[in-house]
Amino acid sequence: MRNGMWWVVVVGCVAGGCAGPVVLSDAPGVEATTRAAATAPAATQASRPKPKSDSPVPRERLPDFYADDEPFNEVLGRMELFNFRLNDKALAAAGVKTDTPVWVLVEKATPRKAVVALLKNLSDRTPGRPRLGYQVHGRFAVFITTQDDLYANHVYSRQFDVTDLFIEDFSRDTEEARATRRERGEAIVGLVCETVDPESWTAGGSRCKASMGADGVLTVTQTQVNITEIEELFVQLRETRFPPIDTPINGYGNFVRPPKAKATTRPSAVPQTGK
Repeated sequence: MRNGMWWVVVVGCVAGGCAGPVVLSDAPGVEATTRAAATAPAATQASRPKPKSDSPVPRERLPDFYADDEPFNEVLGRMELFNFRLNDKALAAAGVKTDTPVWVLVEKATPRKAVVALLKNLSDRTPGRPRLGYQVHGRFAVFITTQDDLYANHVYSRQFDVTDLFIEDFSRDTEEARATRRERGEAIVGLVCETVDPESWTAGGSRCKASMGADGVLTVTQTQVNITEIEELFVQLRETRFPPIDTPINGYGNFVRPPKAKATTRPSAVPQTGK
């Protein structure tokens, strides 16, 4: 197992939803690319956990991720499982220097948490604190740029059927019913925009938007990471409105009334039929 491959055990995907190594794919709109090639000191490499397999591991066995005033690009170089592409033009325009020393400590780290922590610390150490973000191209190919660049140039459209989140019956076609559905549709759009990266919807040059159709289908144009967060939001909403069958009812585990007493003792065996 080569140096840095310990990361494979903790990755489902940096943005969630993909797994397995891949060659870095081409990304349109990237003016300049680089992949940091620095390696960690031998002492650090020797201390890294060595997984027995490439499968995900329990949280208690996830490694701690740290960088102690280490140049940002060198930290990326230590994450050898990933292929990083940096939008040098957008980063330079925001005043970001990729050799800026960063300091992070993430206990029980997943790659997603590590990358988010790195970008936040890099932003905090850059004048003006520009917001930074990432996108996954293919598998383990991570594109790093500014959030403004993502909002303007790297968005996707996605439709969500949310008819089950409406209380109003869509079979009713009265004016009152349509008005109620419009009101509740606007409420869902408002919830999404207020919950998921509120700044993205109003930032200058942003192409992010959301609209609700009369058929209860929400159309969203957003960045890859934010679309994933919208998916997670709808999962939470559905779990709240439609609890899973194994959810304790009213806080109690006993979900069934005992039968009316017909005898003083429970039956010792299930009666056999068909004989």
